[in-house]
Amino acid sequence: MKKILYPLCAALFFLGCSNHDKLSDDTPESDGSTLNPQNELDRYLDKYIATPYSIEIVYRYEDNKLINREYSYTPTQYDKAVQFVNVFKYLFVEPYVKITSTTFLKEHSFNTLILIGENAYHATRIPMRGLATNGVKIHMMNINNIRPNNIYYLNDNALHTLYHETAHTWHQSIDYPTDYKRISGTDYKSNSWSGAWQGTDYLKAGFISAYGSSNSDEDFVEMISRYITYFNATQDCGCVTEDTTLDTNGDGFDDALYTAWKRSFTNYNN
Repeated sequence: MKKILYPLCAALFFLGCSNHDKLSDDTPESDGSTLNPQNELDRYLDKYIATPYSIEIVYRYEDNKLINREYSYTPTQYDKAVQFVNVFKYLFVEPYVKITSTTFLKEHSFNTLILIGENAYHATRIPMRGLATNGVKIHMMNINNIRPNNIYYLNDNALHTLYHETAHTWHQSIDYPTDYKRISGTDYKSNSWSGAWQGTDYLKAGFISAYGSSNSDEDFVEMISRYITYFNATQDCGCVTEDTTLDTNGDGFDDALYTAWKRSFTNYNN
């Protein structure tokens, strides 16, 4: 699935949108006579997202739609909401529908997406990328800092979060085998996951991320989302080696080349 999805995503995004349905990020003007009058973004969302896929995207700050009032939320800038919506349609919805179907997306995805301008923070001071209720209503954080021209940033933030929450709807419809829960049954950290690991020690324990060690459901959806969105080091890095002088930690990769490769898509400003 990943091998199909990433080239498709990259092609769709970097080749651009067709003229008839591309959304402009020009800030709308209002004559002041109507509170929150319908603008180009509203019409676009109705036509291309809500009507065909039954997904509501809320970009205006609406306090009554927030899931958790314990956090402080920042409104999303209009132009950043437009950028996110274009990313959402061309890099999430269209590949999803191409690989599955419109019906599958409507039946096995969230129905409400609330855009939040900045990160909210967990009690541990860890920034939250998303917040969800049973995978159905999702808060997408940090939209005001979206980098729509950087596929690595989008993979690591927007797309990973979208597939993480979507995967929750999958296992809520058809649960994964109980044997999966036994694999790391005694190693899950519950709410103490954020302080349970040093560096990437969670990988040695069999978790794809530190957050995946919180419980079996998060373990499952983290595996799914990262499998879909992230790169295959063996195929993409070009740093496989059997020379133990170059591979001091025994992971099968040239240490220097692998480190440089990872930095190339984590240094979002470069």
